[in-house]
Amino acid sequence: MDFSLIRILAAFIASLAVSLAGTRAVISLAPKMGWIENVRKDRWHSKPTARMGGIAIYIALVAVTIVFFWPLGAMKVVGLLIGTTMVFILGLADDMRPVSPGIKILLESAAATVVVIFGIYSEYFNPFLGIPLTIFWIVAVTNAYNLIDNMDGLSAGIAAISSFTLFVLSAILGWADTALLSAVMCGAALGFLRYNFNPARIFMGDCGALTIGFYLSVVTLIGSMTYMSNLIITLVAPILVMAVPILDTAFVTVIRATSGQSVHKGGKDHTSHRLVIMGLSEKRSVLAIYLFSLVFGGFAVFLAFPGASYPLISMFLVISLVFLFLLGLFLSEADPRAEDGASRSGSRPAGITALFLHKRYVVIEIIADALIVAASYILAYYLMGFGSIGPTEGPRIIRSLPIFVFFQMISFFLFGVYRGVWKYVSFGDLMRIIQGALAGTVVSSLILFFFTFFEGYSAFVMIVYFFIMTFFITARTASFRVFTDFFTRHRARRAEKKVIIFGAGDYGNAVLREILNNGGLGRRPLGFIDDDPAKAGRLINGLKVLGTRHDLDRVIRETGVNEVIVAVRGLPNETQGYIENLCTEKGIAVIRVSGILNVDR
Repeated sequence: MDFSLIRILAAFIASLAVSLAGTRAVISLAPKMGWIENVRKDRWHSKPTARMGGIAIYIALVAVTIVFFWPLGAMKVVGLLIGTTMVFILGLADDMRPVSPGIKILLESAAATVVVIFGIYSEYFNPFLGIPLTIFWIVAVTNAYNLIDNMDGLSAGIAAISSFTLFVLSAILGWADTALLSAVMCGAALGFLRYNFNPARIFMGDCGALTIGFYLSVVTLIGSMTYMSNLIITLVAPILVMAVPILDTAFVTVIRATSGQSVHKGGKDHTSHRLVIMGLSEKRSVLAIYLFSLVFGGFAVFLAFPGASYPLISMFLVISLVFLFLLGLFLSEADPRAEDGASRSGSRPAGITALFLHKRYVVIEIIADALIVAASYILAYYLMGFGSIGPTEGPRIIRSLPIFVFFQMISFFLFGVYRGVWKYVSFGDLMRIIQGALAGTVVSSLILFFFTFFEGYSAFVMIVYFFIMTFFITARTASFRVFTDFFTRHRARRAEKKVIIFGAGDYGNAVLREILNNGGLGRRPLGFIDDDPAKAGRLINGLKVLGTRHDLDRVIRETGVNEVIVAVRGLPNETQGYIENLCTEKGIAVIRVSGILNVDR
């Protein structure tokens, strides 16, 4: 098929229109047909909602695909339609009466086998390896989209982003069939998303999530099969396009497996749920995951550009993955059971799993730092080579990289980099990182000099490597503190009781930190009041000083504050009386906070 933007745009519009009309029709039919999803403890929604939206998605995908590929001469498209129909029927049956996970995997594998029979499988490998990998890929992505369908607008939005990314990738590489199919998927997903974004009027159900995952997984294979000469595009690009559902599935699987829970059972422990528990609103949580999907899709697109620098893109991809894993580790602290008032008690892992859980921060730190060290070393060569790594430099990097990674990690360990607690990063922690990075760089360079006399190596590369590595290791160390501050502020904004802190000094700051760190207090800080006029309008720890005590009456009226917290040591009785009288008049509570070292003897 020739690449025609007009044809592709027409397919997108047709799919969008069919999906919009079909979704409205299903919403109208749902109450009459009994297609209503009631509130359940293991589900996120808080009110009965129409379901079976996947019917509209399936009709849009199949009908528009048939129209724009008619007559169906391409056997690959025929295989796609048959497999998609099989998975849709499976999802429909599961929505009517739950199907066991084993049966679902078996039937999904059967649908994937049909696709293979029609000629869609990874030809890069020997068929004895390529066919099983193809079936595994299709089944894995199909279930990943099913698992990520756990919050309003999430699965449909990610499908729209993934299919759009796949379209851009296809446009760059000239994949005509894939571009058209991804446009059809994008239209179907966006049409449904119109009614599925928060607050959702309809859910897609398994018949929608499984259909989306299956269709997209096969479309990525159809595209990569036409570009077999490049291993990066063939293998890496499809994974990046599907990165978010794949990573979320892996995250949930690991968390459940290590905590003794069933991997297949539904629950409120996905990335999206944990983002909400940590402080984001439901909409912001979904939009954050959209952003992750766009970032990884962007990496796939950059890799496809002619003349793309694979080493540079790969280094930034590795570093992005490191910080995403760190975010995952941070989110693993969120306890969905605690949100429901449930106990943490239950089956507890033992042996190596228990050891990993107990030491997981140190383990992840070491793995993350090893990756950062390797990426920084290669990036230094890339920068000093003015955007390229020469044919003679590649072997040198391969020979010397293990030396730098090994001795750098030993240096960090000896300098106590892994003895700190992420939440409480101090200046001393940063100094240990700098000292460990410098010592590791020097020792590694000396060992390299001892064996090679620095023949073919450059001292300037080592210096650049030191600065790059120190920057990223410092950022890694500070990441937990940044995550904590970000989420605690968002969580505090959701609290009902609005408070003003009187006193923008050390005690006032301590009160603010306690409010932010302790969500159980249920207070939302709106700003400071301080008698120092020079502080008015300034930001202290991200919170604005709204004025002096003479502005307190105005601030109370404008903000609708519920409570004033006085956090000033040695506050004059006159000022204390003024605040208490004003708050009593306004019906507002007053709390007086003293310093923790104000001890009566």
